[in-house]
Amino acid sequence: MMFDYVYTGSHPSPIVNKTFSLFLPLVLVSMLVGCSSSPNRSSDSLQLDSKHPSSSSQKTFSVCRSPYKVVWGDTLSGIAVKCKINMDQLAQANNLLPPYFLKVNQKLILPNSGKAAQRQFEKHRKAAGAEKWKWPMNSQLQHRFIRDSAGLNALEIYGLPGLEIKSVQQGEVVYAGNGITHYGLMVMIKHPSGYLSTYAHNSRLMVKSGQTVKAGQVIATLGASGQTERPKLYLEARYRGRKVDAKKLFR
Repeated sequence: MMFDYVYTGSHPSPIVNKTFSLFLPLVLVSMLVGCSSSPNRSSDSLQLDSKHPSSSSQKTFSVCRSPYKVVWGDTLSGIAVKCKINMDQLAQANNLLPPYFLKVNQKLILPNSGKAAQRQFEKHRKAAGAEKWKWPMNSQLQHRFIRDSAGLNALEIYGLPGLEIKSVQQGEVVYAGNGITHYGLMVMIKHPSGYLSTYAHNSRLMVKSGQTVKAGQVIATLGASGQTERPKLYLEARYRGRKVDAKKLFR
């Protein structure tokens, strides 16, 4: 049996009143649509606001533009289907982890809004002078920058499994695990400047969530976990949650 929850700050609690029985069919339909579109995903659900409006609001739907405003009945998979975007990318863009609880009126960044994020990133660089990142591995290893449809580059570095991967800057580990299937074992580090660096496809993680790391500290080892045809490090740069061009950050 599936349940949605009321979000109260730290722990959800089941809804057991009459209103829940009226709204449950809509929630189940939304979840079934999401399941059919993404067979390998983890479960996702909506955190309902305890001050939910009357039934007339059930006909209100958010427009697919960034930021997307969560409405009653939304699930992450349902939003991905409606807006025709990849659910894993949507989760990563918003630093969401399984089971992907959402809250009414929560704002989500849609992955296709990368150009706007890059403009914000460039404005920040000119105003504050962003520091350059250190290479996470030996720069002499085979590597390339991968440009997406928005013109933003991620970095891929290739080598033998087990090679050390280092943090590009000091910061706090905000995620270390394999909750996003496509990326396998992954580390995400939040830096004081507002940037976020992600390191995917690792064979072993050397840090834990909540840990503080220094620039150049070993955080993982090279691998081929997740969906990749060869051992590699896939590294993305984000600024305030949105993907930006990693190529412009490296020395």
